[in-house]
Amino acid sequence: MNSRPLLPLFLATFLFFSVLAAAVQARDPFPIDELWRTDAFRKAITASYGVDARIEPPVDLEEKKELGFVASQVEAGNRASAIQMLTDSVRLDKSPSLQFTRANLLFEEGQSAEAIRGYERALALYQNFRDAHRNLAVAHVEGSATDKARPHLLRAVELGARDGTTLGLLGYVHSKKGHHQAALQAYRMAQLTQPEVVQWKRGEAHSLQALGQSKQADAIFQTLVELDPTRPALWLGLADARIADSPESALVSLEWVRRLGSLDANGLHALGTLYLREGLATETAACLGEALAASPPLDRTKAIELIESTVASGAFEATESMLALLRSSGPNVERVRALVELERGDRDAGARRVEALIQNNPLDAPSLILLARFRLSEGKPQEASLLFEQAARDPKHAAEALRRHGELQVRLRDIDRALLLLERSEALHPDPSLRAYINLLRP
Repeated sequence: MNSRPLLPLFLATFLFFSVLAAAVQARDPFPIDELWRTDAFRKAITASYGVDARIEPPVDLEEKKELGFVASQVEAGNRASAIQMLTDSVRLDKSPSLQFTRANLLFEEGQSAEAIRGYERALALYQNFRDAHRNLAVAHVEGSATDKARPHLLRAVELGARDGTTLGLLGYVHSKKGHHQAALQAYRMAQLTQPEVVQWKRGEAHSLQALGQSKQADAIFQTLVELDPTRPALWLGLADARIADSPESALVSLEWVRRLGSLDANGLHALGTLYLREGLATETAACLGEALAASPPLDRTKAIELIESTVASGAFEATESMLALLRSSGPNVERVRALVELERGDRDAGARRVEALIQNNPLDAPSLILLARFRLSEGKPQEASLLFEQAARDPKHAAEALRRHGELQVRLRDIDRALLLLERSEALHPDPSLRAYINLLRP
């Protein structure tokens, strides 16, 4: 039996880390919806304002009476009555304070769209109303409209806001835009007044990691996990921070999330890839089964990629069980079966399977590439070269076809041609590992 690995070392390494980057790290800075559920946050947003005339509108005697009566209704639990009183007030259209208070109550009741209109009316009446700017931004962030929130958060800061909510949400908005240095500063400033808010600590760690400071991010997540080991999001953050430098530790973190019942399909895919790296293909198959049964299930393309990696590891029994999980056929599945046959030495059966795919679709680039590999295993490099050239005409698969063709030329000792092909591949799909390989080949 032929047990050599299907992938060169540099390609296997690239595949491993690209899979994990897609499965683990492609997430929001943190789930902002957790913030809305905290009492401290609600109180910070809906608290009454003071008497700073530069940032708050003046309130006359009649408005004070109305606000006092509204407050008594809210305290008695008659929130709907309080909102109706403000809606019916003859002073509402001319009072930024009444508009603001009504908008706060609507926001608390989950009527965000109407609350936004109320905050906008309050600002139209009093442009420097700091808390209205801040609360309007909050409502926009809740609705995922971070671009709309940003100018109001910045204006609130210009007007002197230094509270943790304003600065923390500004950090979140910066992070969503990819402005990680600005986000880091905002998150750290937010913790000066709200050191107990976990989201700002997580935001700081996320920004540190985005800036390439994984060790500092690791330290923050480690502290948070020790304080509350039951929160899956913290373990996921720790896995993110450790994935590059300590894959074994990242595996442990993801396994914790799995046992907590909170690992989604992409996370299970990442965990399966880590198990495969450790030579535990049976666990990889189990992760794939859970990922395919998840809601929503794992994308079939990712499932096929994981199965192909399992073939490359030589774990054929696990591969067969993983193929059975797909419960379907098609070109992708047929190609994986052909890979297994190639590795197990049944070249004729595998080649026939791939030839049938090409007969149905002569432009099937992945099948052309695989048939070229069969021809190489049969000692027919010229036929393989022609197949690689055909496959390279497909823009989606040109990079792989050119790379494999270049590897063939290395084996044939035509280094000049190999470099030309590999350079073209790397230009289409930049890869540090391939670049290092090219540099090794240069005289």
